[in-house]
Amino acid sequence: MNTMILITVIFAMIATVTRKTYVKIDTNIEHYNAKDIVYHVVADVIMSFQRKLLEGLEQYPDFVVKPVMKKTDADAIGATYITDEDYYKEKTIKNPFKGQTFYTLKGWDEDGNFTFGEPEVNTSEYITDYPALNEGDVFIEFAPTLNTLIEEYINLMNAEGDEAELDDWFGKATKVVPLLWD
Repeated sequence: MNTMILITVIFAMIATVTRKTYVKIDTNIEHYNAKDIVYHVVADVIMSFQRKLLEGLEQYPDFVVKPVMKKTDADAIGATYITDEDYYKEKTIKNPFKGQTFYTLKGWDEDGNFTFGEPEVNTSEYITDYPALNEGDVFIEFAPTLNTLIEEYINLMNAEGDEAELDDWFGKATKVVPLLWD
């Protein structure tokens, strides 16, 4: 519990220093239950991100966000993901750039400007398409995964889940939070 208080204090201090303001969190949670406050803030961040994600899907339906996660982590948090063996294979495909002109980047001059080589026409019939994922990684379906975490948190709060269950939920949530900013 002392660690969670320290994290909360550091978060407030960083926000104060970098933004010239303060962080105020209004909850119905007593201050001595700092862990609950941190859990509540993480749940709120996930919920607000999910709302933005869904707004983005409505506005740009062809732009789909599928972050990469270790399969073991995805399984541990109950993430929804798709496995396709083709994601892990190198393929030779017909060259979509055949006939196009390319300029090779050679480096920078003394003023920091790019220098390029002579134009080259791409004539190869086929190119190598490298694997989309490394072994052990998966693309997660972000919206359903966030839904699962949100529902689990709400259910734990409504059922007044024990501390160990909330700790487990927080462990799962912290695996997703870094993906919110990627």
